[in-house]
Amino acid sequence: MGVSQDTCLDALSTAGGAASIDYQGVLAGGAIPSATSCTVKHFTTFDLYGRYDITDKLNLHGSVLNVFDTKAPLDWATYGGALGAVPWNPSLHSQGAIGAFFTLGVTYKFQ
Repeated sequence: MGVSQDTCLDALSTAGGAASIDYQGVLAGGAIPSATSCTVKHFTTFDLYGRYDITDKLNLHGSVLNVFDTKAPLDWATYGGALGAVPWNPSLHSQGAIGAFFTLGVTYKFQ
């Protein structure tokens, strides 16, 4: 049998997420801390990519990930958050944890 996650309190207490570590005493008393939630908010990022051909052999390219620097939503019961150390899901929300990220490159074709 697995561990019960039938209620929000059960999930936060036993899922192994950040809440079970950060708020262990409060959860053990049967209360859900005000800083946590059992609903994960939506998360949408906007990315851009561009390329400019300077010549037939030389181009400049760049990208911006998470243009508007959207923050990762709190997901206190996630099992993948660095063994419960972070309150966000790294497999789904890493761009929100990193923030806006810029790349710039040049490509040259020798043939």
